[in-house]
Amino acid sequence: MFVISNDSIRTSISNLYGVQYGIYKSFESIYFTEHYTNYIKPMFMEEFDTFKFYSSFKPRNYQEFIKSKAYKRV
Repeated sequence: MFVISNDSIRTSISNLYGVQYGIYKSFESIYFTEHYTNYIKPMFMEEFDTFKFYSSFKPRNYQEFIKSKAYKRV
């Protein structure tokens, strides 16, 4: 365990974990939820016959899917 005796450093660390970290986590959660809802899920529904998140995916046409430019940025 460390004891931080510098008031400025201690305040900065407290602010980082007490305020900024929560803001970043909230932004990250919102961004990933929106990204999944707006891009990933529709792509799965259109391009895959089956998908079970974290286990198996079966694209309808693998060769066409990997060549598709529509999903390069997703």
